[in-house]
Amino acid sequence: MILSRKPLWMLLLALGLLLGAKAGAASVPQAPEQLMTEVSQRMIETLKRERDAVRERPQYMFDLVDQVLGPHVDFTRMSGWVLGKYWRQATPEQRQRFIAAFRVMMVRFYTAALLEDPKQLDDLLARNDDIITFLPGRPAEGDTTTVRSEVHLEGGKVVQVLFAVHNRDGDWKVYDVTVEGVSLVTNYRTSFAQEITQVGIDGLIARLEERNQALLEQVVNGKKPAQ
Repeated sequence: MILSRKPLWMLLLALGLLLGAKAGAASVPQAPEQLMTEVSQRMIETLKRERDAVRERPQYMFDLVDQVLGPHVDFTRMSGWVLGKYWRQATPEQRQRFIAAFRVMMVRFYTAALLEDPKQLDDLLARNDDIITFLPGRPAEGDTTTVRSEVHLEGGKVVQVLFAVHNRDGDWKVYDVTVEGVSLVTNYRTSFAQEITQVGIDGLIARLEERNQALLEQVVNGKKPAQ
């Protein structure tokens, strides 16, 4: 299965800005940006409060990320776009199984990257105030908009990150992220389409479920997640 984690923690930004955020000094925060900022701060506060518990039981971080960030991601819409034409072919049961497996995979796969090196999370939390900046943007028109940001990496490198968000039932939710021109949804759509042609939709779901279990066992046993 083709799954890329480079940069290791970029998807966590898409899932609600785990690493912290601040609005650009010259901008007036819009509703989506404000929500992302509030969620990121909640995530930071939770991780700092639960840091000792995560050190003692690393898999606990999966639960924390899912509980805090999960409600702000539209996994249903993301899943439909990721499967593309195969979403229309899937049965209601297959869709629900895929949504559940895809959600767990994204949380575990990318969160596990932060657990590989115990110092990595501490370093990132220490830099949460300056690692990402929202850029001034136009007010949202309708129920869909894009939030632009710059992620500041060590060594002075700046990475452009775009968050596609839409308003669902009165709440802004992330459904895609583009990092340096590469869309998360497009990347997974290509990968999963290859899987489906080989093993079918049920086969893809089964592989995701197996991968999720393997990730859990690797973190519990203190091993580096397989690439």
